[in-house]
Amino acid sequence: MAVFFTTLFTALGKGAAAAGAAGGAGAGGGLTGLFSAASTVVGGLASIAAGRQQASALRAQAEQDEIQATQDELQGRQEAVNVIRRMNEEIGAGLVASYASGLQASGSTSVALSEAQRSAERSADMTRGNAAISAAARRQSAAQRRADASAANTGGIFGAISGGLQWGARQYQRG
Repeated sequence: MAVFFTTLFTALGKGAAAAGAAGGAGAGGGLTGLFSAASTVVGGLASIAAGRQQASALRAQAEQDEIQATQDELQGRQEAVNVIRRMNEEIGAGLVASYASGLQASGSTSVALSEAQRSAERSADMTRGNAAISAAARRQSAAQRRADASAANTGGIFGAISGGLQWGARQYQRG
């Protein structure tokens, strides 16, 4: 939208400049200068607005990244809890089955249960670790978007200043 207004008012300024040139250097020259200055001001305001709009969109995306990072962590924790819960259910079912068949909780039965428990704990740790990595990546993305937002805001201001300087240089060259 801001690009549209910048283009529109630049075109209007150029059109006014052409009309002023065709009308001679008298009163038309003053009108051309007025349209040119107005075009530069409006273009500068549009540049600032575009920078602010882009910065706002980037900040909103950064907030979404932060929310998603928190959701990733929570999901990882929940998955780890589910792994431990399934392990406890399986160990419990295995113990009940072994006792029902007359086996004792020693020897190979206890080794198998111990190994199942270690395996489940490793799986839960990996799930938590993967969730933490994913969350960290999203938080890094959010930080980058916030930095980009700041740059976009500054870029809009410098775009306006650049437009003003270019207008001043044109006025200086005209004499």
